[in-house]
Amino acid sequence: MGKLNINLLKGIEEQENVIDRTKQEQEKAKDIQDTSQPAHKPKTPVKQPHTIKNPSEEENLQNPTSAKTAKAVMGFRAEVGKMETWKLYASVTGQEIGVLCTNAIDEYISRHKLTAEQQQLFDLKKQTLEAEKKIKSMINS
Repeated sequence: MGKLNINLLKGIEEQENVIDRTKQEQEKAKDIQDTSQPAHKPKTPVKQPHTIKNPSEEENLQNPTSAKTAKAVMGFRAEVGKMETWKLYASVTGQEIGVLCTNAIDEYISRHKLTAEQQQLFDLKKQTLEAEKKIKSMINS
């Protein structure tokens, strides 16, 4: 039984040596290939000039203050049935679902005032957000 274990260990050792030699040969081949090929400078894409598609876009580029209010997408989860009802209501009243949701949230906020403590926290967070926006605009300018 002892001879069998020794033979197994020798076989394992031989296989490990073969693996090590193979790795070394692959590394040498890779080094040779890397040194034989000249370094290529990566191509940078050529920046295309912005094409203006409509006159109001041209006006916005010239006068950024006349640009429309920036918008962002905000999603939330709700029951499918409720969402279908909201969409139907919006379509019947001739509104877009985004406008309807915005109006609903604004109305909710106006009817549910914050406590004094919540208002302080809100004001601090709003000031922080405005300061961050100002810093970003200064960095981007």
